[in-house]
Amino acid sequence: MHVHSEATAAYMADGYARATGKPGICMAQVIGALNLAAGLRDPWLAKAPVIAMTGGRDPKTKFRHVYQEVDDVPAFEPVTKFNATVDDVSRFPDMVRQAFREATTGTPGPVHLAVPRE
Repeated sequence: MHVHSEATAAYMADGYARATGKPGICMAQVIGALNLAAGLRDPWLAKAPVIAMTGGRDPKTKFRHVYQEVDDVPAFEPVTKFNATVDDVSRFPDMVRQAFREATTGTPGPVHLAVPRE
């Protein structure tokens, strides 16, 4: 489903997670990552299992001041119980499994994966 803002996507995933007890999933492009992080405050406080995915910085252009490309991953630390970057596409499947495990085991809560383009 498409939404008007990234924070709204997080709110919808939060609502789904609370209503069903299953993880809600939301995604944003790298340019909207900070808006998505802001939307994770409610599921963080409610202990709702939300999986948030964003685009990430291209490793080849890191520290080259590419337009609108900053390190957004630290912004997810205060509102997630697991926050990671998928550095290699071959790791994507096991990182997604780990994200689901983290979101649903112990005290549930939001998690974040940044997936850089390659």
